Amino acid sequence: MTNLIAKLHARLVRDDRGAATLDVGLAAVLVGITSVAAVTLLGGDISTW
Repeated sequence: MTNLIAKLHARLVRDDRGAATLDVGLAAVLVGITSVAAVTLLGGDISTW
């Protein structure tokens, strides 16, 4: 998963037009994935109590 993101990021950075905007978008996606993973993990932990 990390390699896929790294490759995607490298590809986005190579495109000079709007690279900063794409980086912001990628950051937002990563935050979203992390949030979903955290909620899923917490939900799983809470349900086992």
